[in-house]
Amino acid sequence: MTLELTRHRFTTADYHRMGEVWLVDVAGESITVYRDPTPAGFSSIRTAQRGESLTIQAFPGREVAVIDILG
Repeated sequence: MTLELTRHRFTTADYHRMGEVWLVDVAGESITVYRDPTPAGFSSIRTAQRGESLTIQAFPGREVAVIDILG
């Protein structure tokens, strides 16, 4: 799944309310986190693979292991 496909499901206003979007690529075994939306796109984009952890913007200091999401 790409961000382009996701944009068809959410409006720009939705992204601004969310502040953070996680796209899980099961086949690619990765999670891409889009944060801090701007009119031009997201100002922060990070992709993490198995063996890495991500933080949740709403819960600073809490980490989630990619493997815990991918299984």
